[in-house]
Amino acid sequence: MSKKKTIDEEIEDSFIGLANNLPLSDVMRLIEINADRIKIFHYELSTLEDIDTVGFNGACIQISTTPHME
Repeated sequence: MSKKKTIDEEIEDSFIGLANNLPLSDVMRLIEINADRIKIFHYELSTLEDIDTVGFNGACIQISTTPHME
């Protein structure tokens, strides 16, 4: 018997599914539009960072960050 997913897990799965079916250029544009609402957690440094720039090199999306200031 499979475990029933929580609402958060279902939402996360739907976003991942959406991102996997969009061209990278569209995903990059969505990140650019919402950059002021997205925070990046740097696991190794345990820091929260803001998106500074978003770039596309044809094969992947590159995100530059700056430390988050509250």
